[in-house]
Amino acid sequence: MNLFENPIFLTERRLVHRGGVMAPIFLMLLIGLSMVVSLCYNLAVGEVAHVGSPTDLGKGYYAWLLVLQALVLMVGGFSRISRTLVEERRSGMLDSNRLTPLTSGELARGYWLGSPLREFYMAVSLMPVGLAIIAITRLPLGLWIGTQTLLFTTALLFGLLGVLAGMAMPRAQGGVGILAVLFITLPTMLAAGRFSLTNYLVPVYAAVHLFGVEPTGFEAKLWGPDANLFSVKMHPLMYTLGLQALLGILIWRGVKRKFGRPERPALLRWEVLTLFGLLLFAQYGLIWEWRGETTKPYDFPRLATVHIGALIAGLMIIASQVLNLEETRVGALRRGTAAMGGVMWRSGACTAVGLAVIAVAGLGTQFVLSAKRDIWAYLLADVNILIVFVTFAILLELCRLQFRRRAMGFFALGLFVLYALPFLLSGMLDASPLADFSFVTPGYLAVSRPELEDLPFLTKVTAVQCAITVALVYFWTTRWRRMLTRTVAAASTTPHPDPLPLRSEGM
Repeated sequence: MNLFENPIFLTERRLVHRGGVMAPIFLMLLIGLSMVVSLCYNLAVGEVAHVGSPTDLGKGYYAWLLVLQALVLMVGGFSRISRTLVEERRSGMLDSNRLTPLTSGELARGYWLGSPLREFYMAVSLMPVGLAIIAITRLPLGLWIGTQTLLFTTALLFGLLGVLAGMAMPRAQGGVGILAVLFITLPTMLAAGRFSLTNYLVPVYAAVHLFGVEPTGFEAKLWGPDANLFSVKMHPLMYTLGLQALLGILIWRGVKRKFGRPERPALLRWEVLTLFGLLLFAQYGLIWEWRGETTKPYDFPRLATVHIGALIAGLMIIASQVLNLEETRVGALRRGTAAMGGVMWRSGACTAVGLAVIAVAGLGTQFVLSAKRDIWAYLLADVNILIVFVTFAILLELCRLQFRRRAMGFFALGLFVLYALPFLLSGMLDASPLADFSFVTPGYLAVSRPELEDLPFLTKVTAVQCAITVALVYFWTTRWRRMLTRTVAAASTTPHPDPLPLRSEGM
């Protein structure tokens, strides 16, 4: 179906036009006109006062224009899409639209491209302003074409994320919260330059390359001319567009699946593992240059930062892939058996093991040629990754099995005990070794400082954590087996109603 024949798109466009689009467009044009006037004034003053060059002034003004367009398209478009979907889910309109002959892809396209039309009009109205700035300051036309292309491809990716957030978030403010977290962490990501994967997805690094900025000194290493993926040089623009295309394909599959089956996870397990592996190896490929002539990463603290980021991303994925209790109970009723094999295969613990294997392989790329002591630290970090992922999944499902409606409170308590309480006790009692008992500490220390003399002590701590993990797995399997056994037994003892007697032909 053509987009302009899509009823969802037409409905969203009508709602946008009814709310008014001329005022926002005129506001953007007024801002753009003021920027052009200010640029012309500064150019005229600069010819007399010899302040700055036309090229530098043009780059500065055009950069601020891009920031304004990015805020309108990405932040405004993301929040608009997610809020629209949350409101229509609550009102029941989304369920009504799902009953129409429209496919899940057509429904998704309607909301994806129809809801943020006001923001699209506002951003497009600034495009001629940017072209005027380029022409006045005689900047290359390729700068305008490249940056506008990056702007709209990134807006499309953020729009897909907005659709996915709107289908998953319980409140309309959830999508804004995600963006708030992104912008809070953005300064740290910008400080990493071309070593941060986020700077390619946003995409800051490709834009800096298009501007032709030539940093010097230490900044030259962070903002060099090319992107290096495991020492393979790639053009930043092509790298960004390729990465956005791969992510867009996976997210689009999840969006269509969520529209078709809203009660199921957006991504299948193999898609989740593929997405995690893609992002993880892309990030580790960017920091491959950290390996120095001593055949080890030259900056272990930064490597530990990437390691913690991988753990956080993996835990977020596990939280979205936990096993649905009701579906498992219904499956046991249909099969009439309490077999644990299917439960183990579909559980979040199995996903956690898969994510741990990928994380171990990604971290291993940084220790391929390391010394024997570094390999010991690497193996310790590997075991810690498996412990963190498995305990998180097991604890979450165990709390849901045991406490039902109060599960999240007990789950938060369990995380506090395993992760935060050792740090709290260490600070209160002024005993730093207590902090090593946190489940995340041994892996972080092993990656950040592999030359530590207390690796044997960290190994003993890891052994204790392994024992705790085994105990959690035992209680988890016992609780699942008990629940399935009771479900099957209750179904087998429930009397089935006798069928109604058939009427005789004489009655």
